[in-house]
This record gives sequence, C-alpha cells and structure tokens, in this order.
Amino acid sequence: MNRPTRSKNAFTLIELLVVIAIIALLIGILLPALSKARRAAQVATCLSNTRQVSLMMNGYSNDNQDWYPLLPFNATAEAAWRRPRVPNNPGAGPYLTNQHIYGGVAGLFSTYQIGDGVAGTPPTGDAGHWGSLVPGQGFVVGAYVNGNTSPLLATYSDGFEMLKCASDKETIYWGRFYGSQETRLESAVNAGRLKFPQAPGGSEDVIGYNISYMYIAGFKAYDSQILSPAPLWGDETQASDVGTNSFYGNDADAEYAGLTIQGDNQHRSYAKGDNHGDDGGNWAFTDGHASFFTESVHEVFFETPEPGEPPRNAQSINSINPYRSYLVQTID
Repeated sequence: MNRPTRSKNAFTLIELLVVIAIIALLIGILLPALSKARRAAQVATCLSNTRQVSLMMNGYSNDNQDWYPLLPFNATAEAAWRRPRVPNNPGAGPYLTNQHIYGGVAGLFSTYQIGDGVAGTPPTGDAGHWGSLVPGQGFVVGAYVNGNTSPLLATYSDGFEMLKCASDKETIYWGRFYGSQETRLESAVNAGRLKFPQAPGGSEDVIGYNISYMYIAGFKAYDSQILSPAPLWGDETQASDVGTNSFYGNDADAEYAGLTIQGDNQHRSYAKGDNHGDDGGNWAFTDGHASFFTESVHEVFFETPEPGEPPRNAQSINSINPYRSYLVQTID
C-alpha cells in the first residue's frame, strides 16, 4: 500500500507559525517608525503652512507702512483703544482690543463666515462674522465695520488650505463672540462645541474651528522697540486664544488640558490636546523665518518684568518698552 507523501513545497505548521511570528515582529518594529515619520511629515506640512501665511502678511506689510494686518474697528465704539492698559500709568499707553469680535483670525481672510451654521439676523447656529453695523449704512452683510467688503489678505492668497494643520483633529468652537463670557474648556465641550476641522473650501468655511492657528496682532515688520524677532503666526491651543487666555492662561483651562499647576507659577505652553501635543508648535516670526518652537512662547517672548526691573529674557518684546506687550492682542 502506497502512503501519501508530503509535498516538498508545503509548509509545516511550525514553519507557518515561525513566518507569522517574524511578520508580526517586523510590523511591531516598523509601525512606530512609520508613525514617527507620519508625525514628522505633518509637522513639516504645518511649518509650510505657517510660512505661506507669513509671506502673505509680509506682502501686506510692504503695502501698509510695515504694519501687519489689523482688523478695522469703530474708533467711536471702541474708545478702549485710547485707554491706558494700566490705570493711572501713562507709560502703558493705548492698547489693542476687541480684534476677536470682528472675525478674529478668520476675519483676515473672509468677511462672511458661516461654516456649518445657518445665517440669520442675527446669525444663529455656528456662525462666525456675518457683517457689521457700518456708520451711515446700517447692517452690511460681509463687511468690516468700516464698510470694506474685501478681506484684508484676500489679494495675497489664492486658497485657504494652508489654514488647516494636518495634525489638528479636533478643536473647541468658542462661539461668535468668544472670550470673557466663557473661559472653561469643559463647559464648551459639554455645550456641544467640540468640532472636527476641515480645510476651508471657500470663504464661508473660513471660520474659527476650521483654522488651526493663532495670530498675534499689533506688530510691524520693522519695530525699533523690539530687539529680537517676535512670534506672529503659529499653532493655536485648545483654549480661547484671546489676550491672556492664550496658552492656557487660566487654571480651569490648564486643568482640562492636563497641565500641572504649581500655585500661581503655571508653565504656559502647549498641551497634549493641541496640534502637535506638548512637543511645541510651528511659528512664523516678524523677520520672515519660521521654525518649530519647543519652549513656552508666552514665557520667552511676552515676559512682563516687575516694575523698574528689566525682563530676564532678552527675547521678550518688553525688553526696551516694558509695556510693549500691551500693544498686541492674541486672536484665533
């Protein structure tokens, strides 16, 4: 009786298990490397985005006496522009205010921001800036308060894809007039304001939650009061990045972001929920260069010295004028 013989080309069970184990081992080795390469690619793409916007802003400054863009405001209504930041201290000078209520960062690129909301009178749903009360004209749709209907940076860009970072998976929508009314991240999440950003396909989609970056308004391309290049445009945080709220400037936001607070000495920087986690963020500076910054932007560039004392950090914009940081406002 002839017994069946095993084919010389067949695998035994042990050989098959060995092959599977080797493949699993290789996958285990390669996956972290692939993940790291993917993150590096996202950071590089994000850096390219910041450079693109920096070029646009420098183009604007060349046409506007070195000023980087400022959203138009009603000088009569916004009398705070002429008030000293520090009461009874004339050295503080006037300060920049309320850039966020005229569209914030989105208002630089679009005067008609609806997103996935529904336009109404006044706008309802998740609507951004929809128009302004223009003196002598009433409410004008798609206009700044001065009546201009052309976005400040409209002629310097042919698209909006650079406003979304590939690493930005979710963000908090703070509402049309965000800021002092609501400072807790947790309450924003509970209110259903957690959004999933998409690269804007048109001007109506250029709304806060589809933009991955923040802007520090109030700088000039050439400023004799600033010793070192200052941060202009870079990765946002999950907080409402308006004024002192940027970089988790209050305890409630810091706790939600998973930061450790030690008394009043809080390290103001990025957190795990931000575009690139707590590694840092991409920033374009007033001299035109862009780089990934790992330190605390707030502590390095906006350190406010004690009265009569110079800043400890020479890169602080307050090195010459101790009140220079009162002349800028962070918006997102």
